[in-house]
Amino acid sequence: MGEIIDVSLNVNEDTVVMPRNPEFNKEKLASIRDEGYELYKICMSNHIGTHIDAPAHFIQDGNLISQLSLNVLIGKSLVVEIHDEHKISVDELKKVDLKDYIRVLFKTRNSKLIDENRLTKDFVYIGKEAASYLVEKGVKLIGLDYFSIDRIEDEDKPAHIELAGNNVVVVEGINLLNVEPGEYELTALPMKINADGAPARVVLRK
Repeated sequence: MGEIIDVSLNVNEDTVVMPRNPEFNKEKLASIRDEGYELYKICMSNHIGTHIDAPAHFIQDGNLISQLSLNVLIGKSLVVEIHDEHKISVDELKKVDLKDYIRVLFKTRNSKLIDENRLTKDFVYIGKEAASYLVEKGVKLIGLDYFSIDRIEDEDKPAHIELAGNNVVVVEGINLLNVEPGEYELTALPMKINADGAPARVVLRK
């Protein structure tokens, strides 16, 4: 059995969130001292930290998190290192042999930003043309080492729309800083809720 690598982010009161997303908040409802047990009410965005976008995040009547196939969320994946400092482009993707992979995770300079819990507009994103190329290649799940695959200023969210419209699952907020490019067994399991997205525990096994 290979080493298990946890590429998920910790979620707490300090976790940064995308604009207009609610932050993590924890309210204590019971304590061992008073009630004999601990109980909290937790409020947060369903797209906080390491999370999964179901197609319903951008497509009317698209699949919800609870409808995603485990056959897509678990299995052989490829971690690809991207060297472009600005975006994931078709030119760089054409250098990668994707024929045996339906799950692809992208390691970029973002991993340093996300490891430092930094929210910025200056991150490597996925271009619409690159998203279309991944669809053409039969990719069913993509992961990126930042909180969004689209630029914050792109209100029309072209990469999200392209992938969601083709039923591609998107994993955002993974930390690949200490992960070498190559093949891994991926397990990306979101909370099974009736919603467009959910926090997830994502691990790789070499």
